[in-house]
Amino acid sequence: MGTWRITNFHSEPSWSMTWTALVSNTLWVMVATFNHASQTWTQPVQVGTGIDDHGSPALTCDSDGYLHIVFGPHGSQPFHYYRSRLPNDSSQWDYQGGFGVKTTYPSLVCDDEDTLHIIYRSSRSSQPLELTYQRLPKAGSWSEPRVLARNNHSYDAHLLIAPDNTLHIGYHVYHTKPNYKVGHMTSADRGDTWTLADGSPLDLPVVYEDNVYFATEDTRQLIGMAVDSQGHPWINVEVASTRKARIYHYDGQQWSSFVADDRMPPGVELQGGDTHYLSRPLSFDSQDRLYMMAMTVEKEVVAYSDDQGRTFSVLDVYPRAKGGPKIRHSIERPTGHHSVDIPWLMFVPDEQESAKLRAVRLSYGSENN
Repeated sequence: MGTWRITNFHSEPSWSMTWTALVSNTLWVMVATFNHASQTWTQPVQVGTGIDDHGSPALTCDSDGYLHIVFGPHGSQPFHYYRSRLPNDSSQWDYQGGFGVKTTYPSLVCDDEDTLHIIYRSSRSSQPLELTYQRLPKAGSWSEPRVLARNNHSYDAHLLIAPDNTLHIGYHVYHTKPNYKVGHMTSADRGDTWTLADGSPLDLPVVYEDNVYFATEDTRQLIGMAVDSQGHPWINVEVASTRKARIYHYDGQQWSSFVADDRMPPGVELQGGDTHYLSRPLSFDSQDRLYMMAMTVEKEVVAYSDDQGRTFSVLDVYPRAKGGPKIRHSIERPTGHHSVDIPWLMFVPDEQESAKLRAVRLSYGSENN
């Protein structure tokens, strides 16, 4: 058994998350809901199955509390799209049909008009891999796929929505490892047009050779992303030479960056990347406190900053066996329908124990759920 990507969505009066578990060589797509009033979890429900470890789900929620989940293939079929039968309830699901072309790696959000927006990797036999965008208006149908980026080799991408419903995409491309480039594009008109952060127009689809990337030297993959209350993107990128995390921030005028690992408190040394990809998810709470999930040799931790990343404090989350497997983790982020007071953390303690998926709400010292 093993657990892979974990995603989540908070909707009063409940909070739901989805993950995948490898059971008898089949990838189960699971969902469970936490009820705030009773402080209890529902029994996990299997919504469907994916294809290998690329069948990861993406979950979001509309303004009426209905959950929407997309998952499925590894570049071989359309996505599977389901909606919860009842609001704020993950126990029953209705199939809404399939969409997309040879799809993998969904990232899904919902805006204040209840339009779903999704990006994903697609491929066609006659074309390179593509970063593709679609949207689904409430009571409407999926738009035609629109290619935003095209690359001969792989990429990964995150889609987030700002408080003003501006869409933000962070993505990386490469031709040969470790020659990654990391870019960002944004849409202020709900996906009609896409620009750079400074408003410069993009000639779509962008390709590896274009001069549109903010990180091009000593760079590996994108490892985390968040948007602050001002609608400014923060993108975490793995440094190729040191395997540390460098956070890039667009402040409305320009991009700047800092190595987060070098700003930890004395005595705290974060574990960098090894043969596995480094994972450092980011989030902001309602006070614009910046969070980053990470690990030391012995613990799962969360680093947080009250001063825009100039200094960090660190909270211990969960112990891990010294030299043991990496803990897979995720963190709650604000979306178009809710803000985050204090984020929930999701993680699985061991790759062999997917039944022990855990959720922890930070309380700066005491409360775990």
